[in-house]
Amino acid sequence: MGAMVAGLRIVDEKDTLAIRALAVSPLPVGDYILARGLFSLIVGATICLAVSFIVVGLSADYGKLLLGLAASAGPIVIAAFVVGALASNQVQAMGVIKLLMTVYMSIPVIAIFIPTEYHFTLWWLPNYWMFSVFVNVYVGQAPVGYWPSLGLTVATSAVLIGALVPLLRRRLRL
Repeated sequence: MGAMVAGLRIVDEKDTLAIRALAVSPLPVGDYILARGLFSLIVGATICLAVSFIVVGLSADYGKLLLGLAASAGPIVIAAFVVGALASNQVQAMGVIKLLMTVYMSIPVIAIFIPTEYHFTLWWLPNYWMFSVFVNVYVGQAPVGYWPSLGLTVATSAVLIGALVPLLRRRLRL
């Protein structure tokens, strides 16, 4: 949800030409990415904590959940900027979100249904590790423990963000 909201905000900034003003401002690209990521994280964390409290009450380890949410900022930022880079207006953004979220959410579903010995095919995807973090928080029986999953979520996200930044700078004209 946070990725969708942030992606729509980026598209709105493109649509209203506010992004051009940002391109000539002294704001570094890293700060722009950080601002969008923090906004996405706050929206996503609020929704996740509310749903978690409704579904499992106080039985979850909310300290680990909050750390997992913070580590999950990377995949959220990636999704938000892909929406922002690919869509020119709000209507296109809704289409990109539908396609992107289908792919984004299918990775955890695939991980549930394929045998554990084939999970290595998903290891390069940050949302696989994000899912592993949440399995550790709620179920406690993921193939990889909580701390390695947390670290791998951050590491794979950083690599993917690093690879996407040059493309996003060109597409968003930053």
